[in-house]
Amino acid sequence: MGQVVILHNNQTLKDLISLNLTTYTGAAIIPRDNATDTIHLLEILPQVDVIICQNKIGSEDSASLLMDYLEKTGVETRLIILGKVEKEIKSSKFSIIEDLSKWEEAIDLTSKYLGITLESLQERVLPNYIPIPIEYFFAIKKCNADVFIRVRKTPEEFQFIKRVKS
Repeated sequence: MGQVVILHNNQTLKDLISLNLTTYTGAAIIPRDNATDTIHLLEILPQVDVIICQNKIGSEDSASLLMDYLEKTGVETRLIILGKVEKEIKSSKFSIIEDLSKWEEAIDLTSKYLGITLESLQERVLPNYIPIPIEYFFAIKKCNADVFIRVRKTPEEFQFIKRVKS
């Protein structure tokens, strides 16, 4: 299983990318608030596969700081930058997605970097139900799909009860 650090100040976008990566790639998601935290993490956990980061978070030029760190240390971590970057990109380890509405490209690139192909996804057995944290439902006024809760009947058997009807 791969490890992906997500660094973005838009919590909704961070959750959307995290949920998709967890579901489709099985990657472990590590959220971070800024580039400094991420660099400290990389010092103790250098085997992170991919970092997805916003170009700037507040006054911090997150993308440039991470590019400089990755170039200096030679760590094989891939970097996907969301937003425009003024600094020249020198390495093929760095990718830029300038249009934030194309966040799906970050999922595609991460899958590619983790070695997950469309064929391997098609062969993979996906569960009938995907667990989603309940916090995602607090703001919903209408749901596009039925939502079930899982209740344990026996140690090996579960019952699914419909809680939200589409």
